[in-house]
Amino acid sequence: MSVKLVLTIISILLIAIMFSLCMVQFVVWAEVVRMPGASVGDWVKYGISASWSPERQPTSFHMFLNNTEWVLVTVQTVSATNITCEVKWHFRNGTEQISQDWTDVSMGSNPSGWCSSFLFFISADLQAGDSIYSSDNVAPGPPKVWKIDETTYREYLGVGREINHINSTGEKPAPTGVVGILAFNHYWDKATGVLMEHDVLDVWKEGTIEKAIHYHFEIIDSNIAWTMPTPPITPSPTPTSPTPAPTQAPISGAAYPIEWSIAIVAAIVIVIVIVALILRRRK
Repeated sequence: MSVKLVLTIISILLIAIMFSLCMVQFVVWAEVVRMPGASVGDWVKYGISASWSPERQPTSFHMFLNNTEWVLVTVQTVSATNITCEVKWHFRNGTEQISQDWTDVSMGSNPSGWCSSFLFFISADLQAGDSIYSSDNVAPGPPKVWKIDETTYREYLGVGREINHINSTGEKPAPTGVVGILAFNHYWDKATGVLMEHDVLDVWKEGTIEKAIHYHFEIIDSNIAWTMPTPPITPSPTPTSPTPAPTQAPISGAAYPIEWSIAIVAAIVIVIVIVALILRRRK
């Protein structure tokens, strides 16, 4: 076999391998398609509890939650990735507060609204490792980079569901000499992207003393026809550590770093050079 033929064959193989690697990278780094799973007329009612240590002064926000008995969120319109909703707060003294709000399950670009603040709705059918919002969203704060830690099984309203879970724990600003820790746990129904449970623990640690504020949302009623998923759920592996809140991550699904592709191509080029030199010497 001539040197020219050998080099031609190797060159063709190299081109095929490089094309395959490019296709793999394209698939791996492709953006997740995000769409609402909630429908017009869907409503979800959440029970709310709030508590704090005697040494910790609650904010007006925490007092607001403590005075709330339940909150009712009703979907009014759904257009592309946008959901508009009515949020009704029912207070323990019998009064109510109603507001109109919206959220975008792809962009998350309404941080001042209740729907976006509490993440009542995210995209349906996200997988473990998917980010909550798309890579080009404009929402500030941790939700911009949060990713689904696991898809697991939990029971709500007497029905077992596939649940997407995020645990995000990290330090937060606090007075001098104090370590502030903020821990979020969010649980959404995977099929619809509807929030099922929301738990927040805000702790100030001064030496051995912990001053905590805690609040909790959990679904207590809904008109959505929750049904048991089939086939039976096999929970995804639980991560060994929580997702750090403020850390940017690659787009979901990235399994092979680009550096691997570069290394593979470099190795192939080296092999071609070596084979060519050997064949020339034999000739």
